[in-house]
Amino acid sequence: MNDPLAFFPAHRQPMVIRTLVCRRGVERVEIPGVRSIYRSSDEVRTVIVELSKKPCFAPPSVEPGDRPSPFKNSSRQRLYQALTDEFGPMCQSCGQRYGHVVDHDHFLGLVRGLLCRVCNTWVDTCVHADSAICQYASYLNAPPAERLGLQYPAGHRQRAMDEVRRAILGFDVLDPKTWPSTEPVDWSWPAPDSAGLSEVASRWWSGHPGASAPRRIPRAAVE
Repeated sequence: MNDPLAFFPAHRQPMVIRTLVCRRGVERVEIPGVRSIYRSSDEVRTVIVELSKKPCFAPPSVEPGDRPSPFKNSSRQRLYQALTDEFGPMCQSCGQRYGHVVDHDHFLGLVRGLLCRVCNTWVDTCVHADSAICQYASYLNAPPAERLGLQYPAGHRQRAMDEVRRAILGFDVLDPKTWPSTEPVDWSWPAPDSAGLSEVASRWWSGHPGASAPRRIPRAAVE
């Protein structure tokens, strides 16, 4: 049987692993023999196979909505302006709604494009490899704004969650220098022991007093 991870473009493979190793999100459906939160390498592949059979979320309405108000964060406002100057104000995934979110590649820190709220919520849950069958896959396989080289400021919540992922994988999926192999399809890790993982994100927040902690630690970090 072909490895389902190998069907993705090379630059998407580590992101798919990062998305599915420690997440509940779209895969709320029960998959026999697979845990819903912290997963082994074999379980991640099982989830890819099951979810690839399902279409990504498509909202019933195509109303464009309203243009976003100016961003309070000046750096995001500058990025938004650069994207609208280059591509216009509409979502660069669906093309139907006004873009409200500056989306970025978590590995390179580069802006991928301007997304509406719906596409931003669902785009990183996409486990389709074929651009022809899914608009999210099309966007992820060839991010429209990547050629502009715009850097995005990293968020605290994602940093905390990546501490959990490091504890599961044994290496930093965001740092290729720590990877056990340059090919993500070769990565393997055992079924994670959930005992103690609930404290990992909390320790990150306590070690970064300057970070604005959420009202509660993300659910995937405490279960």
